[in-house]
Amino acid sequence: MNERIALTINELRELLEYDAWATRQLIEAAATVDSTAAWTHDLNGTPRTSLRQQLVHLVITVDTYRALLQGKEPPPERPEAFAEPVALTSFHEAVRERLNALLSELPDDALNTVAEWRKKEHILHVSPAEVLRHVVNHGTYHRGQVAALLKLHGLDFPETDYISWKNARNAAAP
Repeated sequence: MNERIALTINELRELLEYDAWATRQLIEAAATVDSTAAWTHDLNGTPRTSLRQQLVHLVITVDTYRALLQGKEPPPERPEAFAEPVALTSFHEAVRERLNALLSELPDDALNTVAEWRKKEHILHVSPAEVLRHVVNHGTYHRGQVAALLKLHGLDFPETDYISWKNARNAAAP
């Protein structure tokens, strides 16, 4: 059975807002790392295990899928361009602004309509809503990796669960 679960633009906006908040929490936690080595160097020589690489990949992937949905070329992934977490913070905000602009342009009737998308050598047959749902799932996966890296560096990591975000928002609401 191939049933699709349709999402509304408001549901997607909320999921993506949560995703941005959770990623921001971890970038801020990474900014507390005392040494540049913890930010830039892979653990025990294992590739793709620096905090920088994982967080840059997390942010770049959002921009990659945003570009895909706009029919544009995705940006190159260059972790070395971010010497410190502060640089990634401003890039993250710019990526989220571009994503929000895409959401504003996306017609409601296209949101859940399956289309063909080219991603590198692959052809995807998915709706924009499914692409954006993947962005959130991908973020959750990599935020778990970042939390583990922070713990390995002896740092506490912030709570980034969806339910914690909702709880804080609901508690702050009048």
